[in-house]
Amino acid sequence: MIPCILFGVVGAIFLLLLPGFYLYSPTSRSTKIVVTALVLKTLKPYFPDGLRSSSIHVFTFLWPARDTYWSTAALLAVAVIFLYTQQQRRRYRRINKLKKKFGFNNDPVSWKDMTVEQAQEIECNMAEWEFPRLFQFAWISDFLRTSTDPGVSRALVKSGHMVNPDPMVEHDRLQSTVHLMSAMMAYKFRSANHSLVVSRINEHHHRYGTWINSDDVLYLIIHFSEIPVQWINKFGYRSLEGFEVQAMWVLWRELGCSMGVKYIPETLEQAKEWRKNFETTCRWREDANEEAGMAMMNEIIYSVPSLLKPFARKLIVSILDKDIVYFCQMEKLGPSPILRRIAYGLFGICAWFIRNFGSPRLSPYKRAPDAPNKSGTWNFGHTPYDTLPFFQERSFWNLFGYGALLRRIFGMPMPGPKFFSDGIAIERMGALQNTPETQAAVESKVRENAAILEEAPFGYRPAIGFQAGRLLPPVDGLSYGMNMNTFPESTPLIPASAERFEKLFERRSLGYSKLAAIEKPEDVLAFDNDEANIPKVNGNHSPYNMVKVSA
Repeated sequence: MIPCILFGVVGAIFLLLLPGFYLYSPTSRSTKIVVTALVLKTLKPYFPDGLRSSSIHVFTFLWPARDTYWSTAALLAVAVIFLYTQQQRRRYRRINKLKKKFGFNNDPVSWKDMTVEQAQEIECNMAEWEFPRLFQFAWISDFLRTSTDPGVSRALVKSGHMVNPDPMVEHDRLQSTVHLMSAMMAYKFRSANHSLVVSRINEHHHRYGTWINSDDVLYLIIHFSEIPVQWINKFGYRSLEGFEVQAMWVLWRELGCSMGVKYIPETLEQAKEWRKNFETTCRWREDANEEAGMAMMNEIIYSVPSLLKPFARKLIVSILDKDIVYFCQMEKLGPSPILRRIAYGLFGICAWFIRNFGSPRLSPYKRAPDAPNKSGTWNFGHTPYDTLPFFQERSFWNLFGYGALLRRIFGMPMPGPKFFSDGIAIERMGALQNTPETQAAVESKVRENAAILEEAPFGYRPAIGFQAGRLLPPVDGLSYGMNMNTFPESTPLIPASAERFEKLFERRSLGYSKLAAIEKPEDVLAFDNDEANIPKVNGNHSPYNMVKVSA
């Protein structure tokens, strides 16, 4: 009796909220249509007799042959083939439309001169229409790769934001990063919004530049351009076309320039070669990697019930690439080959089902808000990877929708003022400065830099106060971007070891960097022009680590 009552209550709540689901939920239109069909099927026994008897069976046209088994089977087969053909035609309609629009085909010559605008439209099709969940899962799961690079790991730990005893600080920083990176890919290049987002990210890198080398950022840029390709080719309903792979590199290559990376290979083949050199030379196991990696993992599984957290960690570490587990010292979590096979098997089943039975999306997945709210600040939507409701509007659906009710049952907080439910200025997102005065000055600086970037041509490279020197020599071939703010000629290689973090190499501008200091771009440029003159290492260092190379 009690289960029946509970089932009735749940059903009543579901039906009462159904109009809100259609009006306010960010769920795709195609999913809403499927839900509608399931609801109608479930409620059909409760329809009035007249309405129930007037319903038409989907296979009414087969009824004349219902007495003959083989005739019915043949007609059903024809119907299935027809429906499958229509589904496949609609499934590949968007990619075929892009091919026709840009004249791209299997010949690399057809897309060797791909523009940034073309690349972004192609990436948008992958990330918002065809593979939104897989695309998002790929780059967010690979975000743990940042912790395999000791330079980035130390910056994350020492900054006190991504790794902090206060979970509010950690989650604010993590979710700011996810939203900023999503917006950086979604907004049109050189638009006001895109320039503001990139300039905010640049301020983070500039602030902690004594620990982050330009080559550290290049390594992550190359990986972020590749990881969605790898996951989609393995678990998507189709493999990516050659021009789609190229589009990812064209897009991230330009993002690298906008983020002030001093050296960027021209081609994807060069980038892959450079990445392999970095992975074999500039990464090593250390405690900062583990501390940063575990902090991010614990933030990701924050909403998982405590009883299931050990299993969640084991599952994640089983799915991760083996080099991430190794360099972040996560073997102690016990990665399981069996769990990995099971998870990958489930991904494969989903891909097969979507490929053969799924209908294409009727509306795009929104990675970033289209416009600010009435107050001029920005609210961001809920994502599957949110841990706390930062920057979410205190709307009806965010407070009482299906997902919100589930979060209430598990005791998760709702959007509110302490989570910036009234919105946040983009230039304020992420790590804050030490004083209100410096914070206000930094926000003003971000807006100024965004205005410059908005008017800049493609290939423009702003001045970012990265660590002096470079970690690797360039690979053979051309580099990408304008000549401004590149590595000066004969820039030395700094040690590819923990020695790179000694005070000898923590140099930028006209002296050691201070977190509270706000350096002007001209100060950074003045130092960069002289960075080849940093003190030479003593005889205890390998000559290879300091060999001079051409820019």
